[in-house]
Amino acid sequence: MAALQHRTIKVQAIPGERFCYWVESWSDPLHPNRVDIVAHLGRSQCSCKSWQTRCWPIIRDKLPEFRFEQDGSSICRHVEAARLVFLRDLLHRLALEEHNPAEL
Repeated sequence: MAALQHRTIKVQAIPGERFCYWVESWSDPLHPNRVDIVAHLGRSQCSCKSWQTRCWPIIRDKLPEFRFEQDGSSICRHVEAARLVFLRDLLHRLALEEHNPAEL
């Protein structure tokens, strides 16, 4: 079995679109996926095929009582990557406010 290759996936906020990110595709780095982390009441949305075919039916069929699935079946890895970047940036901003409010 071939060893898994690890590489950094680029995640960039989309200028002018709050809570939206371009997330590099694992299979096609030249065509990033658009992720909206607050779409569908915070359940998120991604333009990748996996989200469209695997995640969206789960979210759609369980709205409005949808709860996040513990097994990750309702998110793709692009959504997960965008959420991690959002959380990292949010925690950084909160830490700055807590420790150096005058620097903001």
